[in-house]
Amino acid sequence: MKTRRFDFNFRPLRITSSFLVGGSVPDRQTYNADTNTYTPDYTHEDVDDKGNVTSDTHLKIPLQVSQMDLDGILSQGPINDKLANVQFFAIENGVETEIQDSDKNYTCVRSGTQAGLIIVKKNVSPTKPLTVRVKAQYVDPRTKEVYKINESHLINTTTISERKTVELDTDSVVKYDPLAKGAVSTQIVHAAMRIGSNLTTDSSKVKFVWLKKDAFNDWHKIGSDALTDYDMTVSDDTLSCTVDMSLTGDICYLRCVGVLAGVTVKNDDYSGLPSKDVAFARVIPPFEPDWKSVVDRIPYGYNEAHPIGYAKGIDESVDIEKELLALWYTAKNNASANLSYSLADHGLEPDIELNMDSQYGGMLGFDLKDRKALGAWTDKDGNVIVDSEGTPILIH
Repeated sequence: MKTRRFDFNFRPLRITSSFLVGGSVPDRQTYNADTNTYTPDYTHEDVDDKGNVTSDTHLKIPLQVSQMDLDGILSQGPINDKLANVQFFAIENGVETEIQDSDKNYTCVRSGTQAGLIIVKKNVSPTKPLTVRVKAQYVDPRTKEVYKINESHLINTTTISERKTVELDTDSVVKYDPLAKGAVSTQIVHAAMRIGSNLTTDSSKVKFVWLKKDAFNDWHKIGSDALTDYDMTVSDDTLSCTVDMSLTGDICYLRCVGVLAGVTVKNDDYSGLPSKDVAFARVIPPFEPDWKSVVDRIPYGYNEAHPIGYAKGIDESVDIEKELLALWYTAKNNASANLSYSLADHGLEPDIELNMDSQYGGMLGFDLKDRKALGAWTDKDGNVIVDSEGTPILIH
């Protein structure tokens, strides 16, 4: 007997990872040589009379790891709780050392939804920058292919007179709910550079470079690839970046780098320069599919229904069909209740022919499916597909 094996042709997962520094404690310290103090002081803890820590100014650096399955088999979104072999490292003076759980200078989370979180409890010398690194693995449950996560974050300390930071007029994580009443998809992010105690946007002193993390987890300068930068536009003076959140996918990362006058950047290497990251996340709120304008008892021989579907929990003035696909199903009822539903129509206000049994009647089902974020159509290798004029084709 001749045999042949057949395997599934799974497309590779798209794994994105990034550190998101949030909260009230920044990832850059200032050191006052006169008073020998750090601001903020990563070692500081407030303790009550029972010895319990009530508050602290430790630096918390969470890791965000997400997956996108082009085949639609695996759910999209964070996968931190599925990471394996999570390791943490500290790099000082060019020497990389693995952080052990016994090291009181750090707290490392190795499992659960916060896996990859590192908390720094030591101050960083202005002459010895600290880089923390997280390495982990993720196993594709479909193919058992192992994806390696390797993210690092630089922590600098400068004197007060030398402190240079990029400031943006937005939160570090911007959530976009396309189903919110009056939702605005456009976000304009403005940048400024703080030099010491002075905030400036003077083009003679500073220029800003805006970077975007692509589907392959690499940063590239916005505007350098028109096929992938259709969702972001940088102003001519580089002081702002306009983001169309309806096109940024489930999650997208933006980085603003400040380049001071006289600083030379080689080969688009912006490491070590002051920067600030922003994450844009698409969030669909909880809802329940429901319909109205249909009675459950109809005259014998009549088999039509004209329902009006809606999403309970979402304002009815919102055009939900831009984000949700309305699907209607019918089934012939029977005594055993072993029903077989088939797709009958789509849209919020269909004209449906019911599948009626002469004794037990018929069943009508309604569901609302997330169309997923609008974005460029890509092939299995991640290449953008364009129309005859070279414009990216956008699909859900």
